[in-house]
Amino acid sequence: RSKSAEECFVTLTFCGVNADFRAIIDSGNSLTDAFSKNPVIIADKGKTDRAFGELSLQKYPERYRVIPCSTVSGEELLDGFRCDGGKIILKEKVINLTHPILAVSKTPMRDFDAIVNPEDCE
Repeated sequence: RSKSAEECFVTLTFCGVNADFRAIIDSGNSLTDAFSKNPVIIADKGKTDRAFGELSLQKYPERYRVIPCSTVSGEELLDGFRCDGGKIILKEKVINLTHPILAVSKTPMRDFDAIVNPEDCE
């Protein structure tokens, strides 16, 4: 297994609520927020709904970001939301994140809860 296939754990804090995600480090995720350059973590909608309630532009306009994304099926826009903070836990290493962006996946994830950019794990 290469580094781009490693598993890690992510904790995100959104409006004072912490949620843990089982994630995979995927070289296919090279997303960063276009304005802040903060990391973008793509997460399963079902998991984010259970953790934070339904996220929407109407509920959180000041935290909302549009995240352009290329996938194997084409180009799409993901709804993103600026988190208060977060961390990636990779083996014994903890990487603290300042205002990461939580992008909500439009397709369900089966084997994990989130996808992390490998550059955010360095």
